[in-house]
Amino acid sequence: MRTQTTHRRPAAAQAMAVPLPLAPTPRGATGIGSAIDAAGALVGRLIARRRRKRAERRAMRELAVLSDHALKDLGLHRSEIGSIVHGGPDRFERQHYAEL
Repeated sequence: MRTQTTHRRPAAAQAMAVPLPLAPTPRGATGIGSAIDAAGALVGRLIARRRRKRAERRAMRELAVLSDHALKDLGLHRSEIGSIVHGGPDRFERQHYAEL
């Protein structure tokens, strides 16, 4: 037959369990709440980045299947697809740099 035992913390561990006042972070927030907020913000940025990357991959696939003639009608060359999708300079800036 098994007996239940209760585990007690040693006195030194109990003394360390006393909550200490937290020093303010550089942004002025303190405590676990600010850590949770920071983790939530990080997760939000990661989700937004993943969505942006998925949209970029989808745009790359859609533009890659177009013919050279269709791309020319859009004012693009096949070699420009990656820079356009990933936020490269617009057409005016590309023309301006080409003239220099």
